Amino acid sequence: MIKFTDLRKYVLGIGVGYATDTATGDIVFWSDKFQEGSISVTGSDQTLSAGIGNSPAIIIPTDPNVSVNITAANYDEYMKSASVGGVITSAAPAVACQTVAATGTSLTIDVTGGTPIAGPGMVNAVCYVQEVGAESPIATGGIAYPIAADGSISNFVATNGKTYLVTYYVSQANATMTTIGSNVKGKVVRFVLQRPIYVNVEQANNSGDMWGMLYEIIPRLQIMPDTSANSGSQTSYTMTPIVGRAVQYDAETISGTGCDSCSIAGAPLMYRVIVPCDATTGIDGIIGILGGEINMRVGDTFQMSPMVVVDNKIGASVPASDFTYSSSATGKASVGANTGIVSGVATGDAVITVSYTVGTTTYKDYVDVHVTAS
Repeated sequence: MIKFTDLRKYVLGIGVGYATDTATGDIVFWSDKFQEGSISVTGSDQTLSAGIGNSPAIIIPTDPNVSVNITAANYDEYMKSASVGGVITSAAPAVACQTVAATGTSLTIDVTGGTPIAGPGMVNAVCYVQEVGAESPIATGGIAYPIAADGSISNFVATNGKTYLVTYYVSQANATMTTIGSNVKGKVVRFVLQRPIYVNVEQANNSGDMWGMLYEIIPRLQIMPDTSANSGSQTSYTMTPIVGRAVQYDAETISGTGCDSCSIAGAPLMYRVIVPCDATTGIDGIIGILGGEINMRVGDTFQMSPMVVVDNKIGASVPASDFTYSSSATGKASVGANTGIVSGVATGDAVITVSYTVGTTTYKDYVDVHVTAS
């Protein structure tokens, strides 16, 4: 039986998840207290059957769907508000109270700590007055009395010498309020979930160690109203379930990559990115240029595009500016130290040294340049 020795990777748990504003990139939600959940990818198909036996002649995939259903243990009002199109405002109405000793039949509170205002869902500012040291049934203590901006209370008759507890609303600078309208529609965010990847560092006893991170990135996640649910009991916490579906991310500019009508692959719904903890993992070296040499004329320029060899394969293109370059004979062929643009100066030969540094490790390759007369 054939056998291979590639590292077996294992993903366990949920590390960090966060959401960003799609326009600004600002982080609007972050948590490292996830308990459980999933990101699922599903789809349907359209089958055309034909011929003898009416077997499938073609199956075309349709209705792709990426769904998120993850629970964060911590309470997050932004995500709950965003799921229903809520608007969060600061300096929200907050309950305040103070005790006032009556010096006559009227009561006035000190408004130095805040001007009385109407509470949420109320039109006018009111207060509740309860006698300190006495019973307060709803029939008397639950009466709402108008209270003015100067703190004076209307329609209440006090008893001289008694002390009263007055409860009312003020605008508190650090209090926030979410307003949920009738148009319940979730906000669209960019969502990222990070999961740790482990590998066997000792094959004999399957001793695991963290190897890297798996990033699941949804460019556009429509948050669903289920996220706003507040549930709990006397023995359970109110958490933040993140429920949503990916929507297409359409570029707002023309790419100019051509007119090939068969190149349409649909807008991306999700990306999975695997990043090793050690940036040198799997890197075998670099290739300055395929073929190892450049032939050019005096006055010509050539843009180098080096590649990184990962796991014995030519990896994805790395920006030329991530490499550094030097020439053994600048009088024959010069090169931009950070651009990789080679210029033919005079007839002759030179060697371009290409370097790629990751941490404390530097990989090098050498490219022969032959310059002929123009």
